[in-house]
Amino acid sequence: MTPSGTGNMSQPNASTTTTPRPGAWARFSSATASGFRRYAEWLVSITWKKFFLLSLLLLIAAGILSEIPPFSTRFTVSTDEPAVAPAKPASKERKRKGSVGDVDIKIDGTGIHIKRNRKAVPQPPQAGPGYRRVRLRLHQRVSDYAAEYSVDSGDRSMWSFSLLGEDSSEGIDRQKALEIATKAAQPPADAVLESAEYEVQGDASVFSARWVHVHQGMPVENDFIMVLVNGATGRPFVLHRCWHTVDEKPSWR
Repeated sequence: MTPSGTGNMSQPNASTTTTPRPGAWARFSSATASGFRRYAEWLVSITWKKFFLLSLLLLIAAGILSEIPPFSTRFTVSTDEPAVAPAKPASKERKRKGSVGDVDIKIDGTGIHIKRNRKAVPQPPQAGPGYRRVRLRLHQRVSDYAAEYSVDSGDRSMWSFSLLGEDSSEGIDRQKALEIATKAAQPPADAVLESAEYEVQGDASVFSARWVHVHQGMPVENDFIMVLVNGATGRPFVLHRCWHTVDEKPSWR
């Protein structure tokens, strides 16, 4: 026997699933990939002429942008640690120097150096009507050598040969050095020796002799003779001579 009547029977509600919205990074990645695909499809479809024109425009734009901030910003990395220079190995080689005739031979850590000394030889002066001619024989310059000559007399007033003054020291005594300086200076009879001593010039000890001009007990202003001698080799290498002949005739000046 079945029950009569009908009753309302409730059906269970069907469950619905909600798809989560993609995040911002996912949307950006999807848009970027889509943009690259469209750009690749367009790039494949253009002709070679348009491709080279596009490449040229991109190079020009990159050059302009590299000079405009913020693309022109340069980054440098600095440190507070002091730079340590590599230590130089101590040289165990000893310098040697000698001479054969007019050739100087020097051996050091950089190799063998051979120098030939040459001297400027003035020719005998020739007298002419109203003037005096001085001829000089020129040689090749192999070291620092300087000379000055008087315009009035043609005599040599100064010469300097720096090569002869290298490695000077107090090798010879004062009397011997003075004899060498006197021979080079050839002072006149009215010259008076003012000083003759070793003096330090740079890192070398050089003998210096100086004469002044005294005429009849009166010093002549600005007249002197000076000679520098290498105490190790006994050779003069600098001579300065400033000398005038005193005119004893009265003048109206």
